[in-house]
Amino acid sequence: LADGVRRVELSATDAGGARVTTTREFAVDNTAPGEPRAAAVAGGAGWRARNGFELRWTNPAGQHAPIVRAHWRACPAAAPPDAPSCLSGTAAGAGVAASGPIELPAPGEWDVRAWLEDAAGNADPATASAPARLRFDPDPPRVEFLPGDPQRPGAVAVAVSDLSGVAGGQIELRGYHGRGDWRALPTALRGGRLHAELSDDLDGAYELRARATDGAGNAGVGYGGVRTLPVRSATRLSGYLLVRARRAKPGCRPAKAARC
Repeated sequence: LADGVRRVELSATDAGGARVTTTREFAVDNTAPGEPRAAAVAGGAGWRARNGFELRWTNPAGQHAPIVRAHWRACPAAAPPDAPSCLSGTAAGAGVAASGPIELPAPGEWDVRAWLEDAAGNADPATASAPARLRFDPDPPRVEFLPGDPQRPGAVAVAVSDLSGVAGGQIELRGYHGRGDWRALPTALRGGRLHAELSDDLDGAYELRARATDGAGNAGVGYGGVRTLPVRSATRLSGYLLVRARRAKPGCRPAKAARC
């Protein structure tokens, strides 16, 4: 029978011609629910340090049998939907419109899709929603001071790297052995590196550190040892003999002899 509500009539007639009729209605649904609409990650699709996600959507209209279950499948962003690294789950309930908690097995970017099942048992992964991106990064940025540049002894460079990208950073200094508070230096972020310049107005021994935050809000700290300020680079002097002279040893004769 085609999808929809059907009516069946049952009747019986006896030998005397008396007839009795009973009518019943039933619903037919042979078709899987349509694609979930406007599927999106609750709280946005940005990077997160906490491993907890939920996919939400709007159920399609025009269903014969009510929606009672949702299926979801999450895969690494670069993997096909049937990859062994994918994980799956279900959520049940009348008119269910959310996946329930999703915990990823590893950091990185994942794509999650959902499809629906109705009360008649119809479900088809081909009707899955458009993928929604999950981004998980629990680790702080890696912060590493780079060797100094002999041509620019006052320059400080720090390499910063992270899975979710570097959102910002700051290079700071304070007096050696914890004297004074950490003071921020004017810092620029260029090409995955933090850059700052040490001022010649400073005098003494100072500790250096760098702080960086990533796209998930994780913070990382690295230390750059002790610098003695003001920074001075060694000056190299070169001497040249511009005039060649001949001088005889005093009292040596004859004066033009090789031994003289």
